[in-house]
Amino acid sequence: MKYLVILLLIGLLPGTRLVAQPRDARSGITVTPRDITRTGDSLLVRLDIRFRGTVVESNRSLSLTFYMEDAAGNLAAMPEVLVNGKQRQRYYERQYTLSGGAVAEEYYAVVAQEKALDFTLDYRCALPYRNWMADAVLNMKQDFCNCGGHERQVYVERLLDKLPVPPPAPVVIEKEPVVHHTKCDVFLQFEVGAADIRPDFRNNRAELSRLQSFIRQVRSDRNISVEEIVITGYASPEGNAWQNEELAGRRAEALKTYMEGLDTGGGLRFRTGAGGEDCGGLAERLELSSIYLKGEAMQVVCGDIEDFDRREEALRALDGGRPYREIFHEIYPDLRRVECRIDYTIIEK
Repeated sequence: MKYLVILLLIGLLPGTRLVAQPRDARSGITVTPRDITRTGDSLLVRLDIRFRGTVVESNRSLSLTFYMEDAAGNLAAMPEVLVNGKQRQRYYERQYTLSGGAVAEEYYAVVAQEKALDFTLDYRCALPYRNWMADAVLNMKQDFCNCGGHERQVYVERLLDKLPVPPPAPVVIEKEPVVHHTKCDVFLQFEVGAADIRPDFRNNRAELSRLQSFIRQVRSDRNISVEEIVITGYASPEGNAWQNEELAGRRAEALKTYMEGLDTGGGLRFRTGAGGEDCGGLAERLELSSIYLKGEAMQVVCGDIEDFDRREEALRALDGGRPYREIFHEIYPDLRRVECRIDYTIIEK
């Protein structure tokens, strides 16, 4: 399983922008509180968790727990983030299989490390609001397991000395509900020429777990209504363009079938589409890359050749195929994907 950045974008709700400085943790993790919003009886928390370098050794795991507490001993914990080294990830995957996937429900996200990390996890959580939270602090606990012959290590970092919880909005009699439209984006990847959902491929398992958790969250809140789930499949440009268009559509249908099989309560409305060969994504990633003869490759990708197959032939012809081989191995894997957008409505009464 290779690492892939997890993308999950749920549009921001109105709230307070935090100004606390990020805290550097002992594990090479930086956490920046982003927003805390009180919405009715819920407290919505958003954090940016930055992973850089080697977070855990191969035979170790690290659990991150974020929790609020006040001077009177009241405490509210949020779902854990689990970081596994290479060997520990294999153990986790065995446990996942034996439990039928139940073990994944214990965590907000599972990050597998096989090489140095460099990405930011957009962490979001909704908690029942309690009055004592107005005087609470926000902490992060890092718990390194006592596995692999190591002693257990636990560290606690203070993220916020006081939660900036705004007062509840005044009650207006007979006022129409306020409706917010927002979305959740989920990112999955596929092997070459494949259209089946493979949880063990790259970071798909964590992404699918996030998707299931999000659907359960919106289903459990009576003030949230899922309007539509839009799924779009894409393909990398190698091979025949018409076949890639068909492959992209099958990838979108595969995720739709997967989601219909979840215990989501039924009644979800889907719309699927095929994005075909993702030439726009190719141009964006190529511009940011250090590919050999990048300028010449950009001229081919963004030039006047409209036929996808002829454009690929021109890429292959550059300098005996060296730029194309680098593009094939470094950029094309990120283009074989499906994107899922969940449009939903939050009604604040």
